[in-house]
Amino acid sequence: MRNLLIWILTVFALPAVADMAADFEAELKAGKTVEAVYAEASEACGGNCDADIIEALYEAGITKETIALIALNRGVDVATIMSSLEAAGVSVADAGAAIQGAAQALGLNPETVQDAILAYTTDPDTNQAPAAGPLPAVALPTPTAPTPTGGGVSDPDEVSPAAG
Repeated sequence: MRNLLIWILTVFALPAVADMAADFEAELKAGKTVEAVYAEASEACGGNCDADIIEALYEAGITKETIALIALNRGVDVATIMSSLEAAGVSVADAGAAIQGAAQALGLNPETVQDAILAYTTDPDTNQAPAAGPLPAVALPTPTAPTPTGGGVSDPDEVSPAAG
């Protein structure tokens, strides 16, 4: 379902994102900072197009780490950053790592960011940040060594006898 949604959004948004990416490239070559390009694009669309801006910046050659840093600093939610980078062709793992690095650089709570990434990876269609605070730890059973059954070798010398 998620892949179908991403495909539909990509097909219909592709021309707009491609145009934005070309505009961003020109603005960056003219000497504007990535932050300024992002801020101007966001202002032009009334602050409701972060997903398109993120995707277009990536298409314009800006690294996922820089995009995550700027987007988080502007208050964009993790799910929007994740889905936008994923739509641009970045793997979920790489997008999550970029967001974690950006969050660390910004001094954000790593547990909250990790929870938001986990929420996205388990249910990206919700596009919602998780509830505040860390999720409770899940107790995993302690692994035990298998009990040997008949036919096994119990004397190590039988496996590799000493050279005599």
